[in-house]
Amino acid sequence: MELGATLTGLLIVVVVKVLVMVLTAVLVVRLLKVSHGDTSRLWLLIPPEHRARFRVLTWGLIFFALSELACGVEIYVITRSNALLACLHSITSAAAMGLTAIGLAKLFDWRYFHVVDTASPCIAVKTCRECTKRQSGVCRFRALLSVAAVLLMLISVPVFFAPTEPMHADPAFYALPFESLNKKYDQLLAARQKANPSAKMPDVSEFHLPEEMLILEFRVLPVLGMLLAAVGIACLAGGKENLGITILLFAVGSQAYVFFEVLIYGLTRKPIFGFFLHESGELFFLVMLSLLLPRMFPQPEPDPAAAC
Repeated sequence: MELGATLTGLLIVVVVKVLVMVLTAVLVVRLLKVSHGDTSRLWLLIPPEHRARFRVLTWGLIFFALSELACGVEIYVITRSNALLACLHSITSAAAMGLTAIGLAKLFDWRYFHVVDTASPCIAVKTCRECTKRQSGVCRFRALLSVAAVLLMLISVPVFFAPTEPMHADPAFYALPFESLNKKYDQLLAARQKANPSAKMPDVSEFHLPEEMLILEFRVLPVLGMLLAAVGIACLAGGKENLGITILLFAVGSQAYVFFEVLIYGLTRKPIFGFFLHESGELFFLVMLSLLLPRMFPQPEPDPAAAC
């Protein structure tokens, strides 16, 4: 029964995980070049005065790279589950998603919405008719943002019901529908173990999610997210709208990571399958980001006259 689980694990660590780590490194390097004004082999055409706007997003991807580094050490170096590295991965991932939410929101706001960056009329100006934020610094949608923050706090409550017991892999769940092939693989492992008792044989059942990581993701991080949402509401009520929006965006991003982990681990209770969904979700996020940014900031069309 180990064969199906072993093949699934190999698909994750040899294909999906490698793609995630490579694409993360490429995006970090490219954004660092953009934010520091490197014009060689342009990926994004950013005016020099606006390059600083990418720094928060760049830091988000740097934290994401740190989370992948911690996960990579756990998988490729020590080759076993480790509570410290798993917790480090969770913390840096939550921080990465919080910073990425702020970075992307700031870019969309600058290019399209103009809710925080009021240099141009806000997207809701047709509804409001006049921008009260540009006049008095108070947005008419401030109450709506506070209600959204309360909603974030409320939907975080069910996370506390997610179990935090260590989650061990069950190879039987991944058994292939070929009984003879499964038996041959199990016999091969048994024969190799008998021939060399001291050799380390692949044992998928050893893979588990430590309790410390689950407590951090399903208990500690939701509390921090709720506290951040409360701080954001206080900032909005105190007239510090831009700061309040920034804090709320970080809370939304970090809680999105928590909700994702609850869905793939807390509901399925299958760590290998959840790990596949986790890495696939990360890959999907990176691909979407790499496709989005060049379309928001396209390179100029070549000048036919210059070519002549």
